[in-house]
Amino acid sequence: MTEADMRVFLEGLLHAWAVDGAVEVRPLEDGMLGRIDRTGRAAIRVTRRRLPFGIAWEVGPEDGRRRAHPSVQGAIRSLGALLAPERTRGRVVFAASAPP
Repeated sequence: MTEADMRVFLEGLLHAWAVDGAVEVRPLEDGMLGRIDRTGRAAIRVTRRRLPFGIAWEVGPEDGRRRAHPSVQGAIRSLGALLAPERTRGRVVFAASAPP
């Protein structure tokens, strides 16, 4: 996943949930780090790392406990609970293979 891919992913989720926030992304040695800043609220940290056993996601407040997920679906669920707890959850993820 590139920096641009991670940015599009996180900004797309913010848009889908109608949440205002600024996204920052930077590379890590073994993956990507995303940070979502929202005015007056704790920043959310999202990491995607390539580990020996596969891809691992971590999601949570920057200054708090983060949850680890083996798939993007779990990461999306955790992000939704943090960013838009009042929104109902769906079980299907649609993604384009390439930008239009």
